[in-house]
Amino acid sequence: MSPQQAKIAWGTLLASVMVFCVALSVGRTQSQDRADASSGSPAVETLLPADAIIYVGWDGTDAHQGAWHATAAYESLYESGLSDVMKKLVVFLINQGGINSRDVVPLLDQISTKGLSMAVSIPEQGPPLPQAVVVVHEGKQFGDFLTRFIERAGRGELEVQRREVSGRQVTSFMLPPGGPPVEFGWWAEGNHLVIAGGINIVESTIAIADGDSPNITTHSLWKQAREAEFEVSLASWIDFAAVRARFGEFPIPHPDPNVQMLTINRVLQALGMENLGPLVYHSGYQGRALMSEMFLDAPAPRTGLLALWDRQPMSIDDLPPMPANTPGFYARNLDWSELYSSLYSMMQDVATLGPPDAADQLDAMYDQIPAVLGIDLEEDLFEPLGDVVCIYGDQAQGFFGFGAVLAIKVDDPAKLKGTISNLMLRLAATAGPEILVRSVSKHGREITVLQSAEVPVAPSLVVDDDWLVIGLTSQAVESFLLRKDGRLPRWEATGEYQEALAQMPDQFTGLTVTDPRETVKSLLGFAPMMMTFMQFGMNQASRFGQPAPGMPFLADEIPPTELVTGPLFPNVAVCSVDDDGIRWSARTSIPSIPFATSLGGGSSVAVTGTLVALLLPAVQQARTAARRSQSRNNMKQIGLAMHNYHDTFKHFPPGAHPNDDLEVEERLSWLADILPFIEQAALYEQTDFDKAWDANGNAIVAGTVIPAYINPQHPGPHVTEDGRAVTHYVGMAGVGEDGPTLPAGHPRAGVFAYDRATRFRDITDGTSNTIAVSEASGITGPWSRAGKSTIRPLTEQPYVNGPDGLGKAFRGGMNVLMCDGSVRFVSENIDPTVMENLVKMADGNVLGDF
Repeated sequence: MSPQQAKIAWGTLLASVMVFCVALSVGRTQSQDRADASSGSPAVETLLPADAIIYVGWDGTDAHQGAWHATAAYESLYESGLSDVMKKLVVFLINQGGINSRDVVPLLDQISTKGLSMAVSIPEQGPPLPQAVVVVHEGKQFGDFLTRFIERAGRGELEVQRREVSGRQVTSFMLPPGGPPVEFGWWAEGNHLVIAGGINIVESTIAIADGDSPNITTHSLWKQAREAEFEVSLASWIDFAAVRARFGEFPIPHPDPNVQMLTINRVLQALGMENLGPLVYHSGYQGRALMSEMFLDAPAPRTGLLALWDRQPMSIDDLPPMPANTPGFYARNLDWSELYSSLYSMMQDVATLGPPDAADQLDAMYDQIPAVLGIDLEEDLFEPLGDVVCIYGDQAQGFFGFGAVLAIKVDDPAKLKGTISNLMLRLAATAGPEILVRSVSKHGREITVLQSAEVPVAPSLVVDDDWLVIGLTSQAVESFLLRKDGRLPRWEATGEYQEALAQMPDQFTGLTVTDPRETVKSLLGFAPMMMTFMQFGMNQASRFGQPAPGMPFLADEIPPTELVTGPLFPNVAVCSVDDDGIRWSARTSIPSIPFATSLGGGSSVAVTGTLVALLLPAVQQARTAARRSQSRNNMKQIGLAMHNYHDTFKHFPPGAHPNDDLEVEERLSWLADILPFIEQAALYEQTDFDKAWDANGNAIVAGTVIPAYINPQHPGPHVTEDGRAVTHYVGMAGVGEDGPTLPAGHPRAGVFAYDRATRFRDITDGTSNTIAVSEASGITGPWSRAGKSTIRPLTEQPYVNGPDGLGKAFRGGMNVLMCDGSVRFVSENIDPTVMENLVKMADGNVLGDF
């Protein structure tokens, strides 16, 4: 198996997992014996392999309709009407991605309501290629859609076959051609759609369905994943032990031949993960709440990374004084000295796996830390600290994270104050005037404030008798002191919090509490105004010829905030540890990853993601408009450079820098010739025009990214695989494959040609009617190289956003630079003849509308 073949196989698997997760997330925010007797379909689990190393099974909302409809999430998202807005948003985003939502949305709805399951295994024998089986529950009607999609995506390069296997009509294709027989096939099992990929995957999966091979219910993790104290709707696992057994002895190549060959198991041992077992996750419903639990099999004694979770239990009484209305906090028990020692020990173990002197270099760096910082990290900083750390949000002192505060328990405040004083003195001496260190007296304590002209916040800290407090503002630190003194109210675990904590393990080493209601209030309150404003902006842009796809929904379709927030309650999650492993348990009112955004107002991925998504079209349009404007400015700068070049040399630069000793594709381009006129004179002076563009002497030049040559709509990277900086703007070279070689008087000639320079008087159609430069994407190359990278004729329709690689950066068309220096927007629906007339500079034809 070649590396390319393995990459294709694993890449296809990962892409499938990503699509599955997207579909599943839609299902979670929308609304098994599990065989459907009424449909005659087999139980889904009887179609999945017994040796699955990865399993994800989503039952669909229909299978738990009563429990789902009883939850606060259903009331908040569905009964409020917010889900209708979300669905319109999903349709909009799918269409924006160039996919027909009418094909995809029914499939997502099917997965949401009926469910989807996936299992990945790796055969004991043969190459280490994954085998994946995906089952769309009750989804056989999507088989034809999948066939059409594959045939279109393959563009005739994939040979899609249809054959009968054990009474099933199987559609399949092989990938990659000429490699191991990796097959992708799909067929119906009852009313289910089965999609499978791997070596001999069709026959082996059908053998499972026929009962000739064991299914996933015989897996040792099946009952653990499917059973809980709540009604399970989603179950999953990753069997790290099985992966380690299959790949643990695989060698890891090292570029240094003097280093002994390592194995995966040896690296895992250095990280303390040699005994890591399965990770099992399941979630579901219990009354009004959404419940989830994740367990990592990591038996004691734990070392390395896993040892970081080995802490003594903590309680609510150990928490610092937080704001009564804090939107969220995360607290855990942590021994800083032990953490420091464990991490350094692990780094030493890892260093022994590298070159012979790696461990010595690490020790030398470690020994230099006291000299650099002026303190001994373990003795002066970590030992005075206590074993409780808490991060919380103080929304009264800042929003969107600016109210974040870190509070760490202190055992020896006197020693810690001395350590911090030494650090601040060293910082002030090192930073100079860049950072101002001030001391402010507040309520009998000294608050240290760091101010910088480069940063919009003033981080502050104080050491009290019991706590080290660090905030992004002095107000956040001062309010902590006031709460500790009893002058401000503090958070207490009463009411809703007590109810949630009562359903969590009694002892825990970590605690996360978030309140999604504050996030909803902030974002839903802001969304209607923001969307109305953005709609106005897009309407104005349309008046000036800037195309806009419009908004997926109107501001008045967003429901009142109270309807969404009314059913919600705080989300609580805890982490607990025992001799068997590590367990995370969560009780939430809306789908979330606790604490992911809990500082300063956020509270859950689902809440923040959903509500920010309501603003996404508006924000997306604003960002696109800004990038389109920047691209226009880049083209105007290129146009000004071309005019200045013409003023100097009495002609525009030729498409390839003149050099009779080099072929066109070896020469430097016209973009190199105009460098002095786009504020790149120094780079121009470094350029050796007598040599090829990629000669050693021009390596630095060719690798330099020129901002004016980059379209900001392209995310990057802005260099080729071999490090050559690219351009997203190309000169227009007439019409036809021979356009770059046509003389100035030819009726199909454009402004640029390889060995011809164009003068203003050659453009007899008028400079305001002739395109000089166009945006380009898809087919891009180094800006320094002459040839197709930097000039391009029209050869194949559609000319805009078509196979010639012109446009594609912006939806609806592309920006073009006219010879008079102006920038126009050309629609992708422009008449091809009009586009040809715009590119030709002396054909004498009358232009139509564009």
